[in-house]
Amino acid sequence: MTCMSGQATEYRCWRSIDYRPALSDLSAEHLAPYLHSGQRALEIGCNRGSTALWLASRGVDILGIDINADAISQASEEARKHSNLKVQFVEGDFLDRPDLGTFDLVLMIRVLTCFPRTEDWHALLNRCFDALTSDGLLYIHDFVMTPQCESYRERYIEGERHGWRGSSDHRPERDLQ
Repeated sequence: MTCMSGQATEYRCWRSIDYRPALSDLSAEHLAPYLHSGQRALEIGCNRGSTALWLASRGVDILGIDINADAISQASEEARKHSNLKVQFVEGDFLDRPDLGTFDLVLMIRVLTCFPRTEDWHALLNRCFDALTSDGLLYIHDFVMTPQCESYRERYIEGERHGWRGSSDHRPERDLQ
């Protein structure tokens, strides 16, 4: 199965996963010096919206997108409690949504790890650059999964069966060349 961009969609399994990370929040507080009221931001893989809501509380006009309908529903419910904030949540696949516009800030927190193939990383990053204004900022906060980490071992085994980035030869510096 492929999406409109022609890329593999193995990451689409996240549509139905109730993702509850080991670290509940990866704070974006160190972005504060770069933020100003009226900026437009896009958070890709916004999950339940905590980062998007934090940005909106600092005057940023933000759009959060996630392929998981339940997560977007929860984020939208939380946003309704803060009607004074400029935040909107949409369910959708960022790779299939070229109509979102351009943004001063594009964020991806724990997103690259959801895309198992190097080609998918390239497609995602290229799409991010297309969504940025000429002087925009791309913020990536992620981690490298290792097969030694018990919580990700099964995912690596499954990924290798599909021919995704292999644990035995994975070197992140090579992936983004």
